[in-house]
Amino acid sequence: MTSEMFGPYRLESLIGRGGMGEVFRAHDTIRNRVVAIKRLPASLAGDAGFEERFRREAQLVARLRDGHVIPIHDFGEIEGRLFIDMRLVDGADLRTVLDWIGPLAPERAVRIAGQVARALDAAHADGLVHRDVKPSNILLSGATRDPAPDVDDYAYLVDFGIVAGVEDAAGGRLTATGAAIGTVEYMAPERFVRGTGDRRADVYALGCVLHEMLTGGRPFEGTGPAQMWAHVHTPPPRPSLLRPGLPTAFDEVIAAALAKDPDDRIPTAGELASRARAALATVPGTGPTVRHAPLPAPPPSSPSAAAPTVAPPTVAPRAAAAHPAPEPPTAAWPTSGPEAPTRFGGVPAAGSTARMPQPPPGRPGGSSAGPPPGPPPSGGGSRQWWPIAAVALVVVLVAAGIVWALNRPTDEATPSADAAETTTTTAVEETQVDDPVTELTSHASEALLATCTEEVVVGDGAPVRATANCSDWGFDLYSSTEEAATVVRDNSGSTIEPGTPCETRPPTDTYHLQRFDRGILGCRSYEGGYTIEFAVEGSPVVGVRDEGDDGETYEVVYQEALSLSAEVS
Repeated sequence: MTSEMFGPYRLESLIGRGGMGEVFRAHDTIRNRVVAIKRLPASLAGDAGFEERFRREAQLVARLRDGHVIPIHDFGEIEGRLFIDMRLVDGADLRTVLDWIGPLAPERAVRIAGQVARALDAAHADGLVHRDVKPSNILLSGATRDPAPDVDDYAYLVDFGIVAGVEDAAGGRLTATGAAIGTVEYMAPERFVRGTGDRRADVYALGCVLHEMLTGGRPFEGTGPAQMWAHVHTPPPRPSLLRPGLPTAFDEVIAAALAKDPDDRIPTAGELASRARAALATVPGTGPTVRHAPLPAPPPSSPSAAAPTVAPPTVAPRAAAAHPAPEPPTAAWPTSGPEAPTRFGGVPAAGSTARMPQPPPGRPGGSSAGPPPGPPPSGGGSRQWWPIAAVALVVVLVAAGIVWALNRPTDEATPSADAAETTTTTAVEETQVDDPVTELTSHASEALLATCTEEVVVGDGAPVRATANCSDWGFDLYSSTEEAATVVRDNSGSTIEPGTPCETRPPTDTYHLQRFDRGILGCRSYEGGYTIEFAVEGSPVVGVRDEGDDGETYEVVYQEALSLSAEVS
Protein backbone atom coordinates (compact mmCIF):
# COMPACT_ATOMS: atom_id res chain seq x y z
CA MET A 1 0.00 0.00 0.00
CA THR A 2 1.01 3.59 -0.51
CA SER A 3 2.17 5.27 2.69
CA GLU A 4 -0.57 7.29 4.36
CA MET A 5 -0.07 9.98 6.96
CA PHE A 6 -2.39 9.66 9.94
CA GLY A 7 -1.57 12.51 12.24
CA PRO A 8 2.10 12.03 13.21
CA TYR A 9 2.06 8.39 12.08
CA ARG A 10 3.17 7.21 8.66
CA LEU A 11 1.17 4.05 7.97
CA GLU A 12 3.58 1.79 6.10
CA SER A 13 1.67 -1.45 5.64
CA LEU A 14 -1.60 -3.08 6.61
CA ILE A 15 -1.00 -5.98 8.98
CA GLY A 16 -4.61 -7.07 9.24
CA ARG A 17 -8.21 -6.02 9.30
CA GLY A 18 -11.02 -7.05 11.60
CA GLY A 19 -14.43 -5.88 12.64
CA MET A 20 -12.96 -3.84 15.50
CA GLY A 21 -10.22 -2.15 13.53
CA GLU A 22 -7.46 -2.04 10.98
CA VAL A 23 -3.93 -2.66 12.23
CA PHE A 24 -0.96 -1.04 10.54
CA ARG A 25 2.77 -1.16 10.82
CA ALA A 26 3.56 2.52 11.24
CA HIS A 27 6.37 4.96 11.88
CA ASP A 28 5.92 7.48 14.67
CA THR A 29 7.54 10.57 13.13
CA ILE A 30 7.64 12.42 16.46
CA ARG A 31 9.40 9.72 18.51
CA ASN A 32 11.15 8.14 15.51
CA ARG A 33 10.10 4.57 16.25
CA VAL A 34 8.17 1.78 14.57
CA VAL A 35 4.83 1.00 16.20
CA ALA A 36 1.55 -0.79 15.54
CA ILE A 37 -1.49 1.41 15.02
CA LYS A 38 -4.95 -0.03 15.50
CA ARG A 39 -7.53 2.29 13.97
CA LEU A 40 -11.30 2.11 14.04
CA PRO A 41 -12.55 1.66 10.44
CA ALA A 42 -14.09 4.69 8.78
CA SER A 43 -17.34 2.75 8.37
CA LEU A 44 -17.67 2.55 12.16
CA ALA A 45 -16.63 6.09 12.98
CA GLY A 46 -19.57 7.64 14.77
CA ASP A 47 -21.02 4.30 15.84
CA ALA A 48 -21.40 4.85 19.57
CA GLY A 49 -21.34 1.14 20.44
CA PHE A 50 -18.14 0.33 18.58
CA GLU A 51 -16.46 3.52 19.71
CA GLU A 52 -17.23 2.62 23.33
CA ARG A 53 -15.75 -0.88 22.93
CA PHE A 54 -12.68 0.56 21.22
CA ARG A 55 -12.08 3.12 23.98
CA ARG A 56 -12.71 0.50 26.64
CA GLU A 57 -10.12 -1.83 25.15
CA ALA A 58 -7.50 0.92 25.18
CA GLN A 59 -8.26 1.92 28.75
CA LEU A 60 -8.28 -1.64 30.07
CA VAL A 61 -5.01 -2.69 28.47
CA ALA A 62 -3.32 0.57 29.42
CA ARG A 63 -3.86 -0.20 33.10
CA LEU A 64 -2.34 -3.70 32.91
CA ARG A 65 1.38 -3.68 33.66
CA ASP A 66 2.25 -7.35 33.24
CA GLY A 67 5.12 -8.11 30.89
CA HIS A 68 2.98 -10.57 28.90
CA VAL A 69 0.48 -7.90 27.85
CA ILE A 70 1.55 -5.70 24.93
CA PRO A 71 1.96 -2.18 26.30
CA ILE A 72 0.00 0.72 24.86
CA HIS A 73 1.93 3.90 24.13
CA ASP A 74 -1.02 6.16 23.45
CA PHE A 75 -4.63 6.21 22.37
CA GLY A 76 -7.04 8.88 21.30
CA GLU A 77 -8.69 10.34 18.23
CA ILE A 78 -7.19 11.72 15.01
CA GLU A 79 -9.27 13.15 12.19
CA GLY A 80 -12.43 11.81 13.81
CA ARG A 81 -11.14 8.23 14.05
CA LEU A 82 -10.13 6.45 17.23
CA PHE A 83 -6.72 4.79 17.38
CA ILE A 84 -4.42 2.83 19.68
CA ASP A 85 -0.64 3.21 19.45
CA MET A 86 1.12 0.10 20.79
CA ARG A 87 4.37 -1.77 20.56
CA LEU A 88 4.90 -3.68 17.32
CA VAL A 89 6.07 -7.20 18.06
CA ASP A 90 7.79 -9.21 15.34
CA GLY A 91 6.60 -12.78 15.50
CA ALA A 92 3.57 -14.93 14.85
CA ASP A 93 0.49 -15.94 16.74
CA LEU A 94 0.27 -19.40 18.29
CA ARG A 95 -2.37 -20.44 15.76
CA THR A 96 0.14 -19.87 12.97
CA VAL A 97 2.92 -21.69 14.82
CA LEU A 98 0.65 -24.71 15.37
CA ASP A 99 -0.16 -24.68 11.66
CA TRP A 100 3.56 -24.58 10.89
CA ILE A 101 4.85 -27.37 13.09
CA GLY A 102 1.90 -29.16 14.68
CA PRO A 103 1.90 -30.06 18.39
CA LEU A 104 4.65 -28.45 20.43
CA ALA A 105 7.23 -30.12 22.60
CA PRO A 106 5.64 -30.50 26.06
CA GLU A 107 8.29 -28.27 27.65
CA ARG A 108 7.52 -25.49 25.19
CA ALA A 109 3.76 -25.88 25.54
CA VAL A 110 3.93 -25.67 29.32
CA ARG A 111 6.24 -22.66 29.19
CA ILE A 112 3.88 -20.75 26.88
CA ALA A 113 0.87 -21.68 29.01
CA GLY A 114 2.69 -20.36 32.08
CA GLN A 115 3.35 -17.00 30.45
CA VAL A 116 -0.25 -16.64 29.29
CA ALA A 117 -1.38 -17.64 32.79
CA ARG A 118 0.63 -14.79 34.24
CA ALA A 119 -1.13 -12.29 31.97
CA LEU A 120 -4.51 -13.75 32.89
CA ASP A 121 -3.77 -13.66 36.60
CA ALA A 122 -2.81 -9.99 36.26
CA ALA A 123 -6.07 -9.24 34.43
CA HIS A 124 -8.13 -11.22 36.94
CA ALA A 125 -6.44 -9.46 39.86
CA ASP A 126 -7.56 -6.20 38.25
CA GLY A 127 -11.14 -7.46 38.05
CA LEU A 128 -11.09 -8.29 34.33
CA VAL A 129 -12.14 -11.43 32.42
CA HIS A 130 -10.62 -11.79 28.93
CA ARG A 131 -13.37 -14.03 27.43
CA ASP A 132 -11.53 -14.89 24.20
CA VAL A 133 -8.37 -16.83 25.09
CA LYS A 134 -7.36 -18.84 22.02
CA PRO A 135 -4.23 -19.51 19.93
CA SER A 136 -4.71 -16.58 17.54
CA ASN A 137 -4.83 -14.23 20.55
CA ILE A 138 -1.46 -15.44 21.86
CA LEU A 139 1.41 -13.70 20.11
CA LEU A 140 4.89 -15.25 20.22
CA SER A 141 7.73 -12.80 19.80
CA GLY A 142 10.35 -14.01 17.32
CA ALA A 143 8.38 -17.17 16.50
CA THR A 144 9.95 -19.52 13.97
CA ARG A 145 9.24 -22.92 12.42
CA ASP A 146 11.78 -24.52 14.77
CA PRO A 147 10.08 -27.45 16.59
CA ALA A 148 12.81 -27.72 19.24
CA PRO A 149 11.65 -27.85 22.88
CA ASP A 150 14.06 -25.11 23.98
CA VAL A 151 12.83 -22.38 21.62
CA ASP A 152 12.82 -19.15 23.62
CA ASP A 153 9.24 -18.00 23.06
CA TYR A 154 7.99 -14.86 24.74
CA ALA A 155 4.20 -14.89 24.80
CA TYR A 156 1.79 -11.97 24.84
CA LEU A 157 -1.94 -12.27 25.48
CA VAL A 158 -3.63 -9.88 23.08
CA ASP A 159 -7.00 -8.66 21.82
CA PHE A 160 -8.74 -7.34 24.91
CA GLY A 161 -11.57 -5.95 22.78
CA ILE A 162 -14.26 -8.08 24.47
CA VAL A 163 -12.89 -8.03 28.00
CA ALA A 164 -15.52 -7.75 30.71
CA GLY A 165 -15.33 -6.74 34.31
CA VAL A 166 -15.94 -9.57 36.75
CA GLU A 167 -19.39 -8.22 37.59
CA ASP A 168 -20.31 -7.87 33.91
CA ALA A 169 -19.07 -11.38 33.09
CA ALA A 170 -20.75 -13.01 36.07
CA GLY A 171 -23.95 -11.21 35.26
CA GLY A 172 -23.97 -12.50 31.71
CA ARG A 173 -23.22 -9.30 29.86
CA LEU A 174 -24.16 -9.87 26.25
CA THR A 175 -23.81 -8.16 22.92
CA ALA A 176 -26.63 -6.11 21.51
CA THR A 177 -27.93 -9.23 19.79
CA GLY A 178 -28.22 -11.08 23.10
CA ALA A 179 -25.42 -13.54 22.29
CA ALA A 180 -22.42 -14.19 24.47
CA ILE A 181 -19.26 -13.22 22.64
CA GLY A 182 -16.14 -15.28 22.27
CA THR A 183 -14.95 -18.21 20.14
CA VAL A 184 -17.06 -21.34 20.46
CA GLU A 185 -14.14 -23.79 20.35
CA TYR A 186 -12.71 -22.34 23.57
CA MET A 187 -15.81 -21.25 25.49
CA ALA A 188 -16.61 -22.76 28.88
CA PRO A 189 -19.87 -24.74 29.30
CA GLU A 190 -21.40 -22.24 31.74
CA ARG A 191 -21.30 -19.56 29.06
CA PHE A 192 -23.64 -21.66 26.92
CA VAL A 193 -25.83 -22.88 29.75
CA ARG A 194 -26.19 -19.78 31.89
CA GLY A 195 -24.71 -17.02 29.74
CA THR A 196 -22.25 -16.25 32.55
CA GLY A 197 -18.59 -16.77 33.20
CA ASP A 198 -15.99 -15.48 35.63
CA ARG A 199 -12.22 -15.93 35.61
CA ARG A 200 -12.70 -19.71 35.63
CA ALA A 201 -14.05 -19.42 32.08
CA ASP A 202 -10.62 -18.07 31.10
CA VAL A 203 -9.00 -21.02 32.91
CA TYR A 204 -11.16 -23.37 30.84
CA ALA A 205 -10.10 -21.64 27.62
CA LEU A 206 -6.44 -21.83 28.61
CA GLY A 207 -6.93 -25.54 29.27
CA CYS A 208 -8.27 -25.92 25.73
CA VAL A 209 -5.23 -24.09 24.38
CA LEU A 210 -2.84 -26.25 26.41
CA HIS A 211 -4.53 -29.39 25.06
CA GLU A 212 -4.12 -28.06 21.52
CA MET A 213 -0.44 -27.27 22.06
CA LEU A 214 0.18 -30.77 23.44
CA THR A 215 -1.80 -32.75 20.85
CA GLY A 216 -2.23 -30.51 17.82
CA GLY A 217 -6.01 -30.67 18.08
CA ARG A 218 -8.77 -28.95 20.03
CA PRO A 219 -10.34 -30.91 22.88
CA PHE A 220 -13.67 -31.21 21.11
CA GLU A 221 -14.15 -31.60 17.37
CA GLY A 222 -17.03 -30.46 15.23
CA THR A 223 -18.42 -27.03 14.53
CA GLY A 224 -21.30 -24.96 15.80
CA PRO A 225 -23.98 -26.96 17.64
CA ALA A 226 -21.86 -30.13 17.74
CA GLN A 227 -19.02 -28.19 19.33
CA MET A 228 -21.29 -26.60 21.93
CA TRP A 229 -22.89 -29.93 22.75
CA ALA A 230 -19.44 -31.40 23.34
CA HIS A 231 -18.40 -28.60 25.69
CA VAL A 232 -21.50 -29.17 27.80
CA HIS A 233 -21.75 -32.99 27.69
CA THR A 234 -18.60 -34.74 26.51
CA PRO A 235 -15.96 -35.64 29.13
CA PRO A 236 -12.57 -34.01 28.57
CA PRO A 237 -10.28 -36.05 26.32
CA ARG A 238 -7.10 -37.73 27.47
CA PRO A 239 -4.06 -36.15 25.75
CA SER A 240 -1.91 -39.22 26.48
CA LEU A 241 -4.14 -41.26 24.14
CA LEU A 242 -3.72 -38.70 21.37
CA ARG A 243 0.05 -38.37 21.67
CA PRO A 244 2.05 -41.49 22.53
CA GLY A 245 4.80 -40.73 25.00
CA LEU A 246 2.93 -37.92 26.73
CA PRO A 247 2.67 -38.68 30.46
CA THR A 248 -0.77 -39.49 31.82
CA ALA A 249 -0.32 -36.72 34.40
CA PHE A 250 -1.39 -34.31 31.68
CA ASP A 251 -4.73 -36.17 31.48
CA GLU A 252 -5.41 -35.09 35.06
CA VAL A 253 -4.44 -31.49 34.34
CA ILE A 254 -6.70 -31.22 31.29
CA ALA A 255 -9.58 -32.97 33.09
CA ALA A 256 -9.35 -30.51 35.99
CA ALA A 257 -9.02 -27.48 33.71
CA LEU A 258 -11.98 -28.55 31.57
CA ALA A 259 -14.29 -29.56 34.41
CA LYS A 260 -17.89 -28.90 33.40
CA ASP A 261 -18.78 -27.33 36.74
CA PRO A 262 -16.67 -24.21 37.37
CA ASP A 263 -16.69 -25.05 41.09
CA ASP A 264 -14.82 -28.27 40.26
CA ARG A 265 -12.39 -26.54 37.92
CA ILE A 266 -8.85 -25.38 38.64
CA PRO A 267 -9.59 -21.95 40.16
CA THR A 268 -6.82 -19.80 38.67
CA ALA A 269 -4.69 -19.67 35.55
CA GLY A 270 -1.56 -19.67 37.66
CA GLU A 271 -2.55 -22.92 39.35
CA LEU A 272 -3.22 -24.49 35.96
CA ALA A 273 0.32 -23.54 34.94
CA SER A 274 1.70 -24.98 38.18
CA ARG A 275 -0.07 -28.30 37.66
CA ALA A 276 1.15 -28.43 34.06
CA ARG A 277 4.72 -27.92 35.25
CA ALA A 278 4.26 -30.70 37.80
CA ALA A 279 2.96 -32.99 35.04
CA LEU A 280 5.95 -32.09 32.89
CA ALA A 281 8.26 -33.20 35.69
CA THR A 282 6.90 -36.74 35.24
CA VAL A 283 8.05 -36.94 31.60
CA PRO A 284 10.41 -39.93 31.30
CA GLY A 285 11.32 -38.93 27.77
CA THR A 286 9.79 -37.51 24.64
CA GLY A 287 7.76 -40.01 22.69
CA PRO A 288 6.86 -39.86 19.00
CA THR A 289 4.60 -37.02 17.97
CA VAL A 290 1.33 -38.08 16.34
CA ARG A 291 -1.12 -35.44 15.16
CA HIS A 292 -4.74 -36.40 15.69
CA ALA A 293 -4.02 -40.00 16.65
CA PRO A 294 -7.15 -42.19 16.55
CA LEU A 295 -9.12 -42.56 19.74
CA PRO A 296 -10.00 -46.06 20.91
CA ALA A 297 -13.57 -47.09 20.22
CA PRO A 298 -15.91 -46.33 23.12
CA PRO A 299 -17.33 -49.26 25.09
CA PRO A 300 -20.88 -50.24 24.12
CA SER A 301 -23.66 -48.83 26.26
CA SER A 302 -24.96 -51.26 28.86
CA PRO A 303 -28.46 -52.50 27.94
CA SER A 304 -29.33 -52.77 31.63
CA ALA A 305 -28.72 -49.14 32.48
CA ALA A 306 -31.22 -47.87 35.01
CA ALA A 307 -31.83 -44.58 33.25
CA PRO A 308 -31.54 -43.47 29.62
CA THR A 309 -28.22 -41.84 28.78
CA VAL A 310 -26.79 -40.01 25.83
CA ALA A 311 -24.75 -42.62 24.02
CA PRO A 312 -21.34 -41.57 22.78
CA PRO A 313 -21.23 -41.29 18.99
CA THR A 314 -19.68 -44.05 16.95
CA VAL A 315 -17.18 -42.63 14.52
CA ALA A 316 -14.33 -43.91 12.44
CA PRO A 317 -10.85 -43.03 13.65
CA ARG A 318 -9.63 -39.69 12.38
CA ALA A 319 -6.96 -39.73 9.74
CA ALA A 320 -3.82 -37.71 10.34
CA ALA A 321 -4.26 -34.19 9.06
CA ALA A 322 -1.66 -31.84 7.66
CA HIS A 323 -3.20 -28.91 9.47
CA PRO A 324 -5.79 -28.45 12.19
CA ALA A 325 -9.22 -27.19 11.26
CA PRO A 326 -9.38 -23.42 10.68
CA GLU A 327 -10.25 -21.37 13.72
CA PRO A 328 -13.48 -19.36 13.59
CA PRO A 329 -12.35 -15.78 13.09
CA THR A 330 -12.70 -13.01 15.62
CA ALA A 331 -10.77 -9.79 15.96
CA ALA A 332 -7.03 -10.41 16.31
CA TRP A 333 -3.95 -8.36 17.12
CA PRO A 334 -0.90 -7.36 15.08
CA THR A 335 1.94 -9.68 14.23
CA SER A 336 4.63 -9.01 11.74
CA GLY A 337 7.55 -10.72 10.14
CA PRO A 338 8.24 -12.36 6.78
CA GLU A 339 6.28 -15.52 7.59
CA ALA A 340 3.82 -14.37 10.22
CA PRO A 341 0.35 -13.85 8.77
CA THR A 342 -2.17 -12.52 11.25
CA ARG A 343 -5.71 -13.88 11.19
CA PHE A 344 -8.39 -11.29 11.35
CA GLY A 345 -12.11 -11.75 11.22
CA GLY A 346 -15.16 -9.60 11.32
CA VAL A 347 -17.24 -8.68 14.31
CA PRO A 348 -20.52 -10.60 14.17
CA ALA A 349 -23.44 -8.85 12.62
CA ALA A 350 -26.72 -8.46 14.43
CA GLY A 351 -29.98 -9.95 13.35
CA SER A 352 -29.23 -13.67 13.36
CA THR A 353 -32.12 -16.05 13.98
CA ALA A 354 -31.69 -18.45 16.87
CA ARG A 355 -32.37 -22.08 16.07
CA MET A 356 -32.10 -25.01 18.43
CA PRO A 357 -29.21 -27.14 17.13
CA GLN A 358 -29.53 -30.90 16.99
CA PRO A 359 -27.26 -33.27 18.88
CA PRO A 360 -24.15 -34.41 17.00
CA PRO A 361 -24.44 -37.47 14.76
CA GLY A 362 -24.75 -40.65 16.73
CA ARG A 363 -26.60 -39.12 19.70
CA PRO A 364 -30.29 -39.84 20.20
CA GLY A 365 -32.18 -36.83 19.03
CA GLY A 366 -34.11 -34.91 21.60
CA SER A 367 -32.69 -36.71 24.58
CA SER A 368 -32.47 -34.60 27.67
CA ALA A 369 -30.26 -37.00 29.54
CA GLY A 370 -26.88 -35.95 30.87
CA PRO A 371 -23.42 -37.29 30.03
CA PRO A 372 -22.68 -41.00 29.94
CA PRO A 373 -22.67 -42.65 33.38
CA GLY A 374 -19.47 -42.89 35.34
CA PRO A 375 -17.35 -40.87 37.72
CA PRO A 376 -17.03 -37.15 37.03
CA PRO A 377 -14.05 -36.26 34.84
CA SER A 378 -12.40 -33.94 37.33
CA GLY A 379 -12.57 -32.07 40.57
CA GLY A 380 -13.31 -35.03 42.79
CA GLY A 381 -16.94 -33.98 43.30
CA SER A 382 -19.82 -36.36 42.87
CA ARG A 383 -22.60 -33.91 42.18
CA GLN A 384 -24.06 -33.78 38.71
CA TRP A 385 -24.13 -30.10 37.85
CA TRP A 386 -24.79 -30.49 34.15
CA PRO A 387 -27.89 -32.66 33.62
CA ILE A 388 -29.99 -30.50 31.34
CA ALA A 389 -33.73 -30.76 31.19
CA ALA A 390 -35.63 -29.87 28.07
CA VAL A 391 -36.56 -26.37 29.18
CA ALA A 392 -32.98 -25.53 30.15
CA LEU A 393 -31.75 -26.97 26.87
CA VAL A 394 -34.00 -24.61 24.94
CA VAL A 395 -32.55 -21.63 26.81
CA VAL A 396 -29.01 -22.84 26.28
CA LEU A 397 -29.30 -23.52 22.62
CA VAL A 398 -31.29 -20.43 21.70
CA ALA A 399 -28.27 -18.41 22.85
CA ALA A 400 -25.93 -21.01 21.40
CA GLY A 401 -27.60 -20.83 18.01
CA ILE A 402 -26.97 -17.12 17.92
CA VAL A 403 -23.34 -17.58 18.90
CA TRP A 404 -22.90 -20.17 16.17
CA ALA A 405 -24.50 -17.96 13.56
CA LEU A 406 -22.29 -15.08 14.61
CA ASN A 407 -19.04 -17.04 14.77
CA ARG A 408 -19.57 -19.45 11.87
CA PRO A 409 -16.18 -20.23 10.26
CA THR A 410 -15.59 -19.21 6.69
CA ASP A 411 -14.33 -22.65 5.68
CA GLU A 412 -17.14 -25.15 5.62
CA ALA A 413 -16.15 -28.16 7.67
CA THR A 414 -18.17 -31.29 8.19
CA PRO A 415 -19.22 -31.46 11.84
CA SER A 416 -17.77 -34.45 13.58
CA ALA A 417 -18.09 -35.86 17.04
CA ASP A 418 -15.19 -37.79 18.51
CA ALA A 419 -15.56 -40.49 21.13
CA ALA A 420 -13.79 -39.56 24.33
CA GLU A 421 -13.37 -41.82 27.33
CA THR A 422 -14.57 -40.66 30.70
CA THR A 423 -11.49 -40.06 32.81
CA THR A 424 -11.62 -40.70 36.52
CA THR A 425 -9.01 -38.39 37.96
CA THR A 426 -8.16 -36.63 41.14
CA ALA A 427 -6.81 -33.10 40.85
CA VAL A 428 -3.12 -32.77 41.66
CA GLU A 429 -2.94 -31.22 45.09
CA GLU A 430 -0.28 -28.62 45.83
CA THR A 431 1.29 -28.25 49.22
CA GLN A 432 -0.93 -25.81 51.04
CA VAL A 433 0.40 -23.20 53.42
CA ASP A 434 -1.50 -23.11 56.73
CA ASP A 435 -0.93 -19.38 57.18
CA PRO A 436 0.48 -17.83 53.98
CA VAL A 437 0.98 -14.40 55.56
CA THR A 438 3.04 -15.81 58.43
CA GLU A 439 4.92 -18.03 56.00
CA LEU A 440 5.87 -15.12 53.75
CA THR A 441 6.97 -12.86 56.59
CA SER A 442 9.09 -15.68 58.01
CA HIS A 443 11.18 -15.60 54.83
CA ALA A 444 11.86 -11.84 55.01
CA SER A 445 14.23 -10.00 57.32
CA GLU A 446 12.94 -7.42 59.78
CA ALA A 447 14.76 -4.73 57.83
CA LEU A 448 12.90 -5.70 54.66
CA LEU A 449 9.53 -5.93 56.41
CA ALA A 450 10.05 -2.42 57.80
CA THR A 451 9.98 -1.09 54.22
CA CYS A 452 6.66 -2.70 53.27
CA THR A 453 4.17 -0.06 52.21
CA GLU A 454 1.11 -2.25 52.78
CA GLU A 455 0.15 -5.24 54.87
CA VAL A 456 1.10 -8.66 53.59
CA VAL A 457 -1.99 -10.10 51.94
CA VAL A 458 -3.11 -13.61 51.08
CA GLY A 459 -2.82 -14.33 47.36
CA ASP A 460 -5.76 -14.74 45.04
CA GLY A 461 -5.15 -18.48 44.85
CA ALA A 462 -2.43 -20.81 43.59
CA PRO A 463 0.28 -20.34 42.59
CA VAL A 464 0.79 -17.11 44.57
CA ARG A 465 -0.08 -17.82 48.22
CA ALA A 466 0.69 -14.37 49.61
CA THR A 467 2.24 -11.14 48.42
CA ALA A 468 3.91 -8.07 49.91
CA ASN A 469 5.13 -4.77 48.46
CA CYS A 470 8.39 -3.70 50.06
CA SER A 471 11.17 -1.35 48.89
CA ASP A 472 9.33 -0.81 45.57
CA TRP A 473 9.49 -4.57 44.97
CA GLY A 474 6.81 -7.21 45.02
CA PHE A 475 7.51 -10.39 46.96
CA ASP A 476 5.34 -13.40 46.11
CA LEU A 477 5.13 -16.62 48.11
CA TYR A 478 4.85 -19.87 46.14
CA SER A 479 4.12 -23.38 47.36
CA SER A 480 7.72 -24.60 47.07
CA THR A 481 11.25 -23.48 46.34
CA GLU A 482 11.14 -25.44 43.09
CA GLU A 483 8.03 -23.59 41.92
CA ALA A 484 9.53 -20.20 42.75
CA ALA A 485 12.64 -21.00 40.71
CA THR A 486 10.51 -22.36 37.86
CA VAL A 487 8.49 -19.14 37.67
CA VAL A 488 11.65 -17.08 37.24
CA ARG A 489 12.99 -19.55 34.68
CA ASP A 490 9.77 -19.63 32.64
CA ASN A 491 9.53 -15.85 32.54
CA SER A 492 13.11 -15.46 31.35
CA GLY A 493 13.64 -18.10 28.71
CA SER A 494 14.41 -21.18 30.88
CA THR A 495 18.09 -21.34 29.87
CA ILE A 496 20.65 -20.11 32.40
CA GLU A 497 23.36 -18.22 30.54
CA PRO A 498 27.01 -17.95 31.57
CA GLY A 499 28.27 -14.83 33.29
CA THR A 500 26.02 -11.94 34.31
CA PRO A 501 24.02 -11.00 31.19
CA CYS A 502 21.45 -9.14 33.33
CA GLU A 503 24.08 -6.71 34.60
CA THR A 504 23.17 -4.44 31.70
CA ARG A 505 19.67 -3.88 30.39
CA PRO A 506 18.72 -6.31 27.59
CA PRO A 507 17.63 -4.93 24.21
CA THR A 508 13.90 -4.42 23.72
CA ASP A 509 11.91 -7.70 23.58
CA THR A 510 14.88 -9.66 24.92
CA TYR A 511 15.32 -11.53 28.19
CA HIS A 512 18.16 -13.26 30.05
CA LEU A 513 18.54 -15.69 32.93
CA GLN A 514 21.64 -15.89 35.10
CA ARG A 515 22.93 -17.33 38.34
CA PHE A 516 24.20 -15.22 41.18
CA ASP A 517 25.65 -16.16 44.52
CA ARG A 518 22.25 -16.68 46.19
CA GLY A 519 20.09 -18.10 43.40
CA ILE A 520 18.84 -17.20 39.92
CA LEU A 521 17.90 -13.83 38.43
CA GLY A 522 15.89 -13.06 35.32
CA CYS A 523 15.58 -9.83 33.38
CA ARG A 524 13.58 -8.74 30.37
CA SER A 525 13.11 -5.47 28.55
CA TYR A 526 10.22 -4.11 26.60
CA GLU A 527 9.50 -0.78 24.99
CA GLY A 528 8.64 1.56 27.83
CA GLY A 529 10.10 -0.45 30.69
CA TYR A 530 11.78 -3.54 32.05
CA THR A 531 11.37 -6.28 34.67
CA ILE A 532 13.90 -7.88 37.03
CA GLU A 533 13.02 -10.82 39.29
CA PHE A 534 14.93 -13.26 41.42
CA ALA A 535 14.51 -16.45 43.43
CA VAL A 536 16.82 -17.30 46.31
CA GLU A 537 17.98 -20.89 46.60
CA GLY A 538 16.03 -22.68 49.30
CA SER A 539 13.29 -20.02 49.49
CA PRO A 540 9.76 -20.20 48.00
CA VAL A 541 9.71 -16.41 47.51
CA VAL A 542 10.15 -14.51 44.24
CA GLY A 543 11.11 -10.85 44.26
CA VAL A 544 9.97 -8.90 41.20
CA ARG A 545 10.05 -5.30 40.07
CA ASP A 546 8.48 -3.80 36.95
CA GLU A 547 9.88 -0.38 36.18
CA GLY A 548 9.02 2.16 33.50
CA ASP A 549 11.57 4.10 31.51
CA ASP A 550 10.63 7.20 33.48
CA GLY A 551 11.44 5.46 36.78
CA GLU A 552 14.62 4.21 38.40
CA THR A 553 17.55 3.36 36.13
CA TYR A 554 18.09 -0.28 35.23
CA GLU A 555 21.55 -0.51 36.78
CA VAL A 556 20.27 0.72 40.15
CA VAL A 557 17.40 -1.79 40.19
CA TYR A 558 19.76 -4.62 39.24
CA GLN A 559 22.02 -3.81 42.20
CA GLU A 560 18.91 -3.58 44.41
CA ALA A 561 17.99 -7.12 43.38
CA LEU A 562 21.38 -8.45 44.46
CA SER A 563 21.18 -6.53 47.72
CA LEU A 564 17.57 -7.43 48.59
CA SER A 565 18.19 -11.12 47.91
CA ALA A 566 20.23 -11.14 51.14
CA GLU A 567 17.05 -10.09 53.01
CA VAL A 568 15.15 -13.18 51.80
CA SER A 569 15.74 -16.63 53.21
